Amino acid sequence: MAKKAQLTLQAGQLITVIDPGVTTGVCQMRYLGKRDFDVLCVVEVPWDRRFSLREYIKGVQYIVIERFALYETHKNDMVNNTFPSVQVIGICDAYMYEYDMLDRVTFQPASSMTQVAILPQHEYLVRGSEHKKDAYRHGRYYILMHRDRSDE
Repeated sequence: MAKKAQLTLQAGQLITVIDPGVTTGVCQMRYLGKRDFDVLCVVEVPWDRRFSLREYIKGVQYIVIERFALYETHKNDMVNNTFPSVQVIGICDAYMYEYDMLDRVTFQPASSMTQVAILPQHEYLVRGSEHKKDAYRHGRYYILMHRDRSDE
Protein backbone atom coordinates (compact mmCIF):
# COMPACT_ATOMS: atom_id res chain seq x y z
CA MET A 1 0.00 0.00 0.00
CA ALA A 2 1.27 3.47 -0.89
CA LYS A 3 2.27 5.78 1.95
CA LYS A 4 0.04 8.78 2.60
CA ALA A 5 0.99 12.21 1.29
CA GLN A 6 2.05 14.91 3.71
CA LEU A 7 -1.05 16.81 4.75
CA THR A 8 0.50 20.25 5.18
CA LEU A 9 2.36 21.93 2.34
CA GLN A 10 5.87 23.16 3.05
CA ALA A 11 7.27 26.39 1.64
CA GLY A 12 9.13 25.81 -1.62
CA GLN A 13 7.15 22.76 -2.71
CA LEU A 14 6.01 22.50 -6.33
CA ILE A 15 2.48 21.59 -7.36
CA THR A 16 1.25 20.68 -10.82
CA VAL A 17 -2.48 21.00 -11.40
CA ILE A 18 -4.19 19.29 -14.34
CA ASP A 19 -7.64 19.99 -15.76
CA PRO A 20 -7.95 17.00 -18.13
CA GLY A 21 -9.76 16.97 -21.44
CA VAL A 22 -9.36 17.27 -25.20
CA THR A 23 -7.59 20.49 -24.28
CA THR A 24 -5.88 20.05 -20.93
CA GLY A 25 -5.20 22.98 -18.64
CA VAL A 26 -1.97 22.80 -16.66
CA CYS A 27 -0.86 25.14 -13.90
CA GLN A 28 2.40 24.87 -11.98
CA MET A 29 2.70 26.65 -8.66
CA ARG A 30 5.35 27.02 -5.99
CA TYR A 31 3.94 27.22 -2.48
CA LEU A 32 5.58 30.05 -0.52
CA GLY A 33 3.89 29.61 2.85
CA LYS A 34 0.57 30.65 4.43
CA ARG A 35 -1.70 31.64 1.51
CA ASP A 36 1.13 32.75 -0.78
CA PHE A 37 2.25 31.06 -3.99
CA ASP A 38 3.98 31.84 -7.24
CA VAL A 39 2.45 30.78 -10.55
CA LEU A 40 5.31 29.32 -12.59
CA CYS A 41 3.31 28.54 -15.72
CA VAL A 42 -0.24 28.17 -16.96
CA VAL A 43 -0.67 26.45 -20.31
CA GLU A 44 -3.12 24.59 -22.49
CA VAL A 45 -1.94 21.24 -23.79
CA PRO A 46 -3.81 20.20 -26.97
CA TRP A 47 -4.84 16.60 -27.54
CA ASP A 48 -2.03 15.83 -29.95
CA ARG A 49 0.52 16.90 -27.27
CA ARG A 50 -1.08 15.02 -24.35
CA PHE A 51 1.95 12.77 -23.85
CA SER A 52 4.05 15.88 -23.17
CA LEU A 53 2.32 16.13 -19.78
CA ARG A 54 5.32 14.16 -18.49
CA GLU A 55 7.37 17.37 -18.42
CA TYR A 56 4.88 18.97 -16.01
CA ILE A 57 4.78 15.97 -13.65
CA LYS A 58 8.42 15.03 -13.22
CA GLY A 59 10.16 16.76 -10.33
CA VAL A 60 7.17 18.21 -8.50
CA GLN A 61 6.05 17.30 -4.99
CA TYR A 62 2.28 17.17 -5.55
CA ILE A 63 -0.15 16.58 -8.41
CA VAL A 64 -3.75 17.80 -8.34
CA ILE A 65 -6.13 16.49 -11.01
CA GLU A 66 -9.76 17.29 -11.54
CA ARG A 67 -11.70 14.15 -10.76
CA PHE A 68 -13.81 12.65 -13.52
CA ALA A 69 -17.15 11.08 -12.69
CA LEU A 70 -19.93 9.96 -14.99
CA TYR A 71 -23.19 10.94 -13.36
CA GLU A 72 -26.34 8.97 -14.04
CA THR A 73 -28.13 12.12 -15.16
CA HIS A 74 -25.59 12.49 -18.01
CA LYS A 75 -25.14 8.86 -19.02
CA ASN A 76 -27.29 9.14 -22.14
CA ASP A 77 -25.38 12.22 -23.30
CA MET A 78 -22.16 10.22 -23.18
CA VAL A 79 -23.02 7.46 -25.64
CA ASN A 80 -20.09 7.05 -28.10
CA ASN A 81 -17.92 9.40 -26.02
CA THR A 82 -14.25 8.40 -26.03
CA PHE A 83 -13.74 10.03 -22.61
CA PRO A 84 -10.65 12.12 -23.34
CA SER A 85 -10.54 13.30 -19.71
CA VAL A 86 -10.22 9.70 -18.56
CA GLN A 87 -7.51 9.05 -21.14
CA VAL A 88 -5.51 12.08 -19.94
CA ILE A 89 -5.91 10.95 -16.32
CA GLY A 90 -4.60 7.51 -17.36
CA ILE A 91 -1.56 9.05 -19.04
CA CYS A 92 -0.83 11.10 -15.92
CA ASP A 93 -1.38 8.04 -13.72
CA ALA A 94 1.24 6.12 -15.72
CA TYR A 95 3.77 8.95 -15.32
CA MET A 96 3.03 9.24 -11.60
CA TYR A 97 3.60 5.50 -11.25
CA GLU A 98 6.86 5.78 -13.18
CA TYR A 99 8.05 8.59 -10.87
CA ASP A 100 6.76 6.88 -7.67
CA MET A 101 4.27 9.68 -7.00
CA LEU A 102 1.00 7.82 -6.60
CA ASP A 103 0.93 8.77 -2.91
CA ARG A 104 1.17 12.48 -3.79
CA VAL A 105 -1.81 12.88 -6.09
CA THR A 106 -5.14 14.44 -5.16
CA PHE A 107 -8.26 14.07 -7.30
CA GLN A 108 -10.52 17.05 -6.64
CA PRO A 109 -14.15 17.37 -7.71
CA ALA A 110 -14.92 20.11 -10.21
CA SER A 111 -17.12 21.77 -7.61
CA SER A 112 -14.12 22.57 -5.38
CA MET A 113 -12.61 25.07 -7.81
CA THR A 114 -15.77 27.14 -8.00
CA GLN A 115 -15.17 28.19 -4.40
CA VAL A 116 -12.07 30.26 -5.16
CA ALA A 117 -11.41 33.31 -7.29
CA ILE A 118 -8.52 34.13 -9.53
CA LEU A 119 -6.32 36.67 -7.79
CA PRO A 120 -6.09 40.00 -9.65
CA GLN A 121 -2.32 39.70 -10.07
CA HIS A 122 -2.80 36.40 -11.91
CA GLU A 123 -5.73 37.28 -14.19
CA TYR A 124 -3.47 38.04 -17.15
CA LEU A 125 -2.02 34.50 -16.95
CA VAL A 126 -5.37 32.77 -17.50
CA ARG A 127 -7.13 35.28 -19.74
CA GLY A 128 -9.21 33.75 -22.51
CA SER A 129 -8.93 30.13 -21.47
CA GLU A 130 -11.39 28.20 -19.31
CA HIS A 131 -8.91 25.30 -19.10
CA LYS A 132 -6.19 27.52 -17.65
CA LYS A 133 -8.68 29.14 -15.27
CA ASP A 134 -9.90 25.76 -14.05
CA ALA A 135 -6.36 24.46 -13.45
CA TYR A 136 -5.43 27.66 -11.59
CA ARG A 137 -8.55 27.52 -9.41
CA HIS A 138 -7.96 23.86 -8.55
CA GLY A 139 -4.41 24.72 -7.51
CA ARG A 140 -5.43 27.69 -5.40
CA TYR A 141 -8.11 25.60 -3.70
CA TYR A 142 -5.56 22.86 -2.96
CA ILE A 143 -3.20 25.42 -1.41
CA LEU A 144 -5.97 26.91 0.71
CA MET A 145 -6.92 23.46 2.01
CA HIS A 146 -3.37 22.16 2.64
CA ARG A 147 -1.47 25.33 3.56
CA ASP A 148 0.57 25.98 6.67
CA ARG A 149 -1.89 27.32 9.24
CA SER A 150 0.59 27.92 12.06
CA ASP A 151 0.57 31.45 13.42
CA GLU A 152 -2.92 32.17 12.02
